[in-house]
Amino acid sequence: MEFGWQIVLGTIVGFLGAAFGSVGGVGGGGGGIFVPMLSLIVGFDPKSSTAISKCMIMGSAASTVYYNLRLQHPTLDMPIIDYDLALLIQPVLMLGISIGVTFNVIFADWMVTVLLIVLFIGNKSSQRQ
Repeated sequence: MEFGWQIVLGTIVGFLGAAFGSVGGVGGGGGGIFVPMLSLIVGFDPKSSTAISKCMIMGSAASTVYYNLRLQHPTLDMPIIDYDLALLIQPVLMLGISIGVTFNVIFADWMVTVLLIVLFIGNKSSQRQ
């Protein structure tokens, strides 16, 4: 891939998506910003866009966790991160991620594209309620 305006624009959109997504609490925009940006602007196929998006989300999430490690809860005498809840959710989250990665490898490109469209439409519909 050659360096061009697509990569510059994708970098700017990725930076803004991570910044505003972290402010809003969605971990840097996630698939809602990064996957379409990587597909439509930079030109990656849906499978590659999903994989690269996960790396981008991991960097954003790691920096957010590092920042939040030092913060205290505003009203209680405890950290802002609920470690018990994190330990409860993490195994199920890892299972879901493992299944999703397996499906990403197994499914054809067109199926991944259709599933992403259904996911985004369903996500948008649930936000209206």
